[in-house]
Order: sequence, then structure tokens, then C-alpha cells
Amino acid sequence: MTIKYLIDINMENTSNTTSEQELLKMRDEGKINESEYQQLLSAMQKPSIEEIEKQKSNEPEFKAFRKRVLTGSMIICAFGLPIGVVLNLPYVWIMSILGLIIGGIKLRWGKK
Repeated sequence: MTIKYLIDINMENTSNTTSEQELLKMRDEGKINESEYQQLLSAMQKPSIEEIEKQKSNEPEFKAFRKRVLTGSMIICAFGLPIGVVLNLPYVWIMSILGLIIGGIKLRWGKK
């Protein structure tokens, strides 16, 4: 039996059992051997090409979102620094300075 034939048989069976259960049943009945079972099982568990392409297409959007969030955070820290100094709040201006430093590092690191 070829793997394509076994996949076609598996697709035709539209019962309530899952594909993995169907493969186990076929292996137990002797319709497929252990190596064919492992090949079919690994083929079923691999993500489809469409899923991989979708993940790749979402990556630039995520990078742009990350850049906007970091930039916004740095702007907030830039406002917090003089306010903390004027109101004599050392925790505020220390956190603002750290935010500016870490945000700048992360923005530069994200470009690589």
C-alpha cells in the first residue's frame, strides 16, 4: 500500500474517531506497518504550508507593533523624567532614566 492511498482511505472515513485513532486501528489490523504509521503520524502533526506562511506574514506586523510600543514607552519616560525631578520624586526619575536606557537598547536590538 502506498502512503497516498492510505491518506485517501483516511480522508474517506468521516466517523467520530480522530485521524490518530484511525491510524492506530489500521496499524493494529495490519493494514500498515510501524514505519508507515510513524510516517503518516509525523505528516499529520507537521504544520501546513499555509500556517507557516501566515506566521511569516505576521512577523513584520509584530515587529512594527513592538517598535510602536517601545517608542511610546520612551515618550512616557521622557515626560516622567522632568516631572520627577521638579516634584522631587527620586523613584520616578530613576525609573524614567532606566526606561529610556532599556527602551533605547531594545529598539536598537530589534533592528538587527
